[in-house]
Amino acid sequence: MNLVYLANDVVQQSRARKKDEFPRAFSPVIPEAMEIAYRGVTTDVQGKLRRVLDVWRQRGVFPLNILGEIDQRLDGIHRPHEKCH
Repeated sequence: MNLVYLANDVVQQSRARKKDEFPRAFSPVIPEAMEIAYRGVTTDVQGKLRRVLDVWRQRGVFPLNILGEIDQRLDGIHRPHEKCH
């Protein structure tokens, strides 16, 4: 989760500076990274990852095809049972 937040911060800062090198560089790997982060975590963490994805979509951080690939990968993962603490 922390790495996703870090990637989010980097791409948001890059976008704010009107530079696209980081979103472009992350685009080939971000779908798999999100899938790995999403797999096997609690539904609470999955919700946080989905929220980051929604922000990327709202702000146009990544191209639609990349966002669609992330959606497909996350939708293909079965939700785990909520872990007991």
